[in-house]
Amino acid sequence: MRISLRRSILLALLAAPSSSLSAQQSVTLLPDPGGTGVDGAFVASIGGVLDSDVQPVWNFTSFTVPAGVVLELRGSLPLEIRVQGIVRIDGTVEASGQPGADGANDSAGGVGGRGGPGGGAGGAGGASAAQPFSSAGQRGSQNGGFGGIDTGAPGGSFTDPVGGGGGGANSVNGQPGGAANSGRSPSGSGPGATAFARCFGGGGGGGGAGDLDSLTIPALNDGGGGGGGGGGRVTFASALVIQVAAGARLHASGGNGGASFGNGGGGGGGAGGYLVMVAPFVVIDGEVLAAPGLGGAATQVLAGSAPGGRGGAGCIHFSGTLTGNGFVFPTPQISSFELEVGPRSAPQGIDVLLGDPAGTFVTALAVSRLATPLPLPGIGDLWLDPTDFLFTATIGQPAFTASFTGLTGGATGRIAIAPPRLDPSTRALDLVLYLQVFAFDAQVNWNGLSLPVPIHFLF
Repeated sequence: MRISLRRSILLALLAAPSSSLSAQQSVTLLPDPGGTGVDGAFVASIGGVLDSDVQPVWNFTSFTVPAGVVLELRGSLPLEIRVQGIVRIDGTVEASGQPGADGANDSAGGVGGRGGPGGGAGGAGGASAAQPFSSAGQRGSQNGGFGGIDTGAPGGSFTDPVGGGGGGANSVNGQPGGAANSGRSPSGSGPGATAFARCFGGGGGGGGAGDLDSLTIPALNDGGGGGGGGGGRVTFASALVIQVAAGARLHASGGNGGASFGNGGGGGGGAGGYLVMVAPFVVIDGEVLAAPGLGGAATQVLAGSAPGGRGGAGCIHFSGTLTGNGFVFPTPQISSFELEVGPRSAPQGIDVLLGDPAGTFVTALAVSRLATPLPLPGIGDLWLDPTDFLFTATIGQPAFTASFTGLTGGATGRIAIAPPRLDPSTRALDLVLYLQVFAFDAQVNWNGLSLPVPIHFLF
């Protein structure tokens, strides 16, 4: 059923008149990002959880979240969900960071919120249970906001500024903590984190400062609010279609910072996460968010406490034909259908449909539609050898431990795309390569060149 439906989609795409397509119909490439299906059909139940620390890549035959069901995605690693069939979300899929815990007078600082899968945790509020005599709020993890500080001496005036935590960052800077309610300066608030050049899981918010009244009795100190956790990094990839139905929710937002109900500072908000959806057709009629978490309030109006800063917005990427009337924030990046390959991805495939079933094909790869090699600053040059249909690409050290071979051709009608093995010291890779196929008939006469298929290596 899956093969016939995929071929029906392909035939529908080819049915529209196109001079470029008709000239190359002797060979057509159909990317298949749906994985192996080894984990079977998935239907979420109430209280369901997918944990990236248990399994960072899931391979389902179908994926369904019924209306009224909340599926939680969690874990310290980014999460990939690959589906051979239809992804249908009618309920809620939650990959957001958790809010930071509140702080209060004569109480320990609030605990930082847990990040979504691959997102950073929020920092603890100052005067925490672990460090009761340290006023500084902790910094959030993974490009997290900075903690606030207490500008006064222990036991000083309650109007001495006690700073709020800064917001975590992702594609947008986190905001610094706010001004002290007493109006005195400097506020002691922590700076927000600076945005990365590309998207990851969201950074956690910084913890608000605690107000120290004693260096010997923890119960006399006033804890700050904990920072909110960063939104998770989640990839959904389907060989057919991804549908977020009307009334459904898919969230990877930052958690709100914890409030201060005493003389401490509020926690910073976590940054929004990173949602990627890859399928021939992506239908969004529900709500898809990677929004920033809000800074925690400082409720003591006349005190020196300061609120936390808001986190930065996250990222959303749709790859495929996008339709629907849903609400998406922030504004998504939209690309043509491409394969997304992550560091833990199982080998993906591209089906090769030859006009001559007895023919053969040879693969070719380019960093653009025109030329190679590609210089990678600080890493080396990417060299390509299109004469070898058991295709080998070599990227200079130290990014890769060796050459990687993952693009194979022949008469099998299938090309395997395997993720390269990155050296642990490598920070990141964000590279798009284009795969094309040269087709030959049974007499080994050239008879066609496919349209290029983008392959996005995103680590």
